[in-house]
Amino acid sequence: SMTTAAALSTDLTAAQWQERATALVAEGRFIEAKDACIEMLRAWGNTRGPDFFQALITTITAHGRVGDFGAALGFLEEAERRAANDADQFICLKFNGNCQLGLGDFERAMASFQAAWRLAVSMGDVPRQASVLNNIGIIHREFDDPASAISHFSRARDLGPPDSLGGRIARYNLGATLLDTGAVDAAMTEFEWVLADSRRHRDILHEGLVLHGLGELAESGGDSDAARAHFAAAETLLTESGDSRARLQVDIERAEKLARREETREGAIARIARAVTEATSLGGRILIKALGTQVEILTCAGRIEEALSASRRHAQLEKENHQQDSRGRLGSLRVLHELDSLKHEAEIARLKNEDLARALAEADRQRERAERSNAFTKGVLAMAAHDLRNPIGSVEGILELLSHETDPVERAELTSLALDQIHVTQELLNRLMDSVLVQRGEMRLRCEALDLVSLATSTVRAHTSAATRKGQHIVLKPAEHPVMVDGDAVRLRQVLENLLSNAIKYSPPGAVVTVTAETCTGHFATVCVTDEGPGVPRGDRDRIFEPFSRLDGIQTTGGEGSIGLGLHLARELTLAHHGTLTVQPGPERGSTFVLQLPLKPNAIA
Repeated sequence: SMTTAAALSTDLTAAQWQERATALVAEGRFIEAKDACIEMLRAWGNTRGPDFFQALITTITAHGRVGDFGAALGFLEEAERRAANDADQFICLKFNGNCQLGLGDFERAMASFQAAWRLAVSMGDVPRQASVLNNIGIIHREFDDPASAISHFSRARDLGPPDSLGGRIARYNLGATLLDTGAVDAAMTEFEWVLADSRRHRDILHEGLVLHGLGELAESGGDSDAARAHFAAAETLLTESGDSRARLQVDIERAEKLARREETREGAIARIARAVTEATSLGGRILIKALGTQVEILTCAGRIEEALSASRRHAQLEKENHQQDSRGRLGSLRVLHELDSLKHEAEIARLKNEDLARALAEADRQRERAERSNAFTKGVLAMAAHDLRNPIGSVEGILELLSHETDPVERAELTSLALDQIHVTQELLNRLMDSVLVQRGEMRLRCEALDLVSLATSTVRAHTSAATRKGQHIVLKPAEHPVMVDGDAVRLRQVLENLLSNAIKYSPPGAVVTVTAETCTGHFATVCVTDEGPGVPRGDRDRIFEPFSRLDGIQTTGGEGSIGLGLHLARELTLAHHGTLTVQPGPERGSTFVLQLPLKPNAIA
């Protein structure tokens, strides 16, 4: 059997990597497939051809199947740029809709599926039309619009090949929605067809789903014995199918229905508690959905303290999940940025005329700068739109609980949680918007004479508490006299804050962070920030200032988050002040970041 992608030979060609990645996806080994896909993209390097689009689609599939929708969307943007025909565009729209559906952004998912539907109609592709109609029906069901859902599922059933997985899916969804509306006979017709077809094709997943639906039909008809038999058979088949998420989704929906009736509400509480326990081993959005349902059921039952506890866990997981989506999206952007750099270097290497090479390199640099700026802005704004939704949603949920809470201590704790989420939102938005302005060259400086020693002193003071929480100590060694420069105090403070925050993040507990501020050679002001972290390898000392850059194997020492833009923003702001920002090995260990700025004319030496 295949080993993991990390252990495979790195001498494989792009085509060989693609073959391996495709095989891993087909076997359902999606985590290994993710690694193989990244190696596949790197193997394409600067020789990307028409097959590169399919390589991206394989990569998107692998990331999407493990719930890494942020990374999938990042690679999808590159696939959209390389779509060569209507069929390629349809694939991109369908994947985008599926990713947005996985993220819970139903409005964006609906827009993508509707665009895919229009394209499928213009292509005259009936199977694709049926597939998209089924997706649109699912969103209408999520929007609690059963009439529209039934209409779309019915059209998908009538258009699609009847003897196919797509046909079974459409008819099962139709039956489940009909059951929700009380159309028992019509639901039974669809379920019986799907049950027979599933058994004919040995599709135990859909057989189990249908048996669960038949159990609900029997229960609604008062036949408790038949209901119990169907539910037991369904649970056995869903377990044998190996699709844990599908089985948990059934449990969650079952708990929701039981909670609607007071006489079965205690059973709903027990069922959703079991679902949360089982979902904990899977994590991701199925656990978030289970916890969200648990909060609703406990609140409905008047068990506010338990609902509050579940809500806190739900909010924390929402925060962690959107951070994971952001990291995945930034990771995909880093890989694509790396590939663009390889392509650029290879093109320049092939140029034999040095003068022509310089001219073409400059033209190429300007073109790529514009393309990267547009892609960077688009990626950052999309990420901001996604990342802001989760903390805002958390605040909304906290405020809902706050409206029911009477205990002053609990109200104060909930208020603090809401304020924390608001601060996260503000910090993220400010960092992303500054990065966009710098990338576009639109950052405007308000320069004035300022003392770099005073600025460094106040910045150190502001970060003392953060260092203290990690058991660290900041040592400031300022010059004995003012060190005057022409600069924008707000932006230079951002530079120093990024350097100091970076030193605290990557230094271990008990470390000493040293900050010096002085003049150098009579022409430059210098601020050095020295940490006791893992250090920066020689080959990575320029790369760490690139956007979205992180060093492999190097993690923050306190679990702090990072979007990979701090050092990039610090260097760009330094360059805007006609200065330099470099990194050197520390005197004993760690790293020293050296900021140099021109001294103000006639400054005290």
